[in-house]
Amino acid sequence: MSGQENQQGVTPQMGYGHSVDDEIDLRELANILIDGWYWLVGSVLLATVLGLYIALSGDRVYETTFNAIPADGANYQALNELPGLALGTGSVFREFGNRLNSFQNYATLVEQYPDLYQGDEETSLLEHFTSKFSIELSVSNEPNGVSSLSVTYAYPDGVNGPELVNRYIALTAEAIWKDYLQRFEVRTNSAMARYSNDIDIQKQGLKAFREERLFELTQASTIAQDLGIETPTTPQDYGRQPAGSEVIYANINADGRLPLYFMGSRALEAEKKVIEESFDTGLLNQAIRALQQELLRREIVRTLLSEGELDNYVGMSHIPYTERLVTVLDYALEPQRPVGRSRALTMIVSVFAGGMFGLVLTFLVKFAGSVLSYRREKAKS
Repeated sequence: MSGQENQQGVTPQMGYGHSVDDEIDLRELANILIDGWYWLVGSVLLATVLGLYIALSGDRVYETTFNAIPADGANYQALNELPGLALGTGSVFREFGNRLNSFQNYATLVEQYPDLYQGDEETSLLEHFTSKFSIELSVSNEPNGVSSLSVTYAYPDGVNGPELVNRYIALTAEAIWKDYLQRFEVRTNSAMARYSNDIDIQKQGLKAFREERLFELTQASTIAQDLGIETPTTPQDYGRQPAGSEVIYANINADGRLPLYFMGSRALEAEKKVIEESFDTGLLNQAIRALQQELLRREIVRTLLSEGELDNYVGMSHIPYTERLVTVLDYALEPQRPVGRSRALTMIVSVFAGGMFGLVLTFLVKFAGSVLSYRREKAKS
């Protein structure tokens, strides 16, 4: 009887896990799944709720990118034709990229325009700049090299990222342009001061020449008066005078020119009077005229700068500041979809994972029930 009971006790276990052929009964699997439907449904619902929480708990992040290359040299041609200003495409492009990548520049602009900062109160300005902005600058020194600038900004829902990054770039370009004009104004003022100083030096030279001429005329007039020469004469005419004429001939210059006193005291005094009356006027020569012409050109430029009309003068008033410095390939635009995980994909993965977990849980419960049933039957036997 006991052997029969033992045989009956072993037979279920062979069907459970020790059958010689280990055949899988699909009907039994179907019955297991049907009996454990609540585990499947519960797991899927739990995973769906968890996936929904994950999808909705984090903010969606978007990215927008601004791309540019160096501007054509024609952008600065009109400016570079002005005296004292020289802008190169490579140097301008490098300075523009470095300025955009400068936290100090960003902090200065945020202080002037607070709406440029769209971060939360818990995030510092430095952390926001380093984590949200990604700026890549590549400058080639080769003639045919490729230079590029890329500014990427990451932002959450509720922030107009494209407008913010385009405005930050435009304000930076405007600041650089105004810096150029300020440097230009400083160089213009310095050049004007130098030209004015050179003109004064030239005029002082002319005055020194006139002073020397007055000294010569004064001496010659005194000699002419002492010799009694009132009107212009020649040594031959004066040689008919009494003895003492050898003094006159001794003063003839080596180049054959006669001493000034042969002009006579009246002519010498007349020339001296004219020079004295116009001593500070008519101080011009070729060098002074050239300096005055350069000074006038700089004065025109300084007037344009002070009146804010230089952009109109060089024909750039209608060009945005950004496009004055670089050639824009792509302005920052609204992206079509967020970066990172998709909410729909998160939900699909959650449902799938919940179903798999439900299947495993159903079989584990069935397995645990079979083990407990077997142990109870074995204990009874």
